[in-house]
Amino acid sequence: MKKVVRLFLTKEEKNRRFGELTRKYLEKAFEGKLNETETIDEVFLTVEELGRILTPRRIELLQKIRELKPSSIKELAEKIGRDFKNVYNDLKVLHGAGFVEFEEDGKSRKPYLPYDELEFKLDEGVASVLEKKTA
Repeated sequence: MKKVVRLFLTKEEKNRRFGELTRKYLEKAFEGKLNETETIDEVFLTVEELGRILTPRRIELLQKIRELKPSSIKELAEKIGRDFKNVYNDLKVLHGAGFVEFEEDGKSRKPYLPYDELEFKLDEGVASVLEKKTA
């Protein structure tokens, strides 16, 4: 599954774009043109939100989940030498943003990445603002 992260400059723009996508999805559903497996696999974030979510430690967690394929949060924390509570809290944030999912296995929760790759798309307004900042 491919998950697309779209970045928008403002929360208003993010909400407008998400509303458009949801409306199109619902229209297809009402018209009976929606494939049963079709879902909205896009995550909408402002640049500021992305910066708060994808800290260096959380990026490392994403990499380690892919690399180690841990059977539980506890195993992941042990293998990377971090405190369980801190890893758990970081995973909650990543899960809330759609970057990590969990598979329930008895009392354990196995973290996994619900995508093969992430593709980041910038809204044209964001791209032009970022170009001006870096110029």
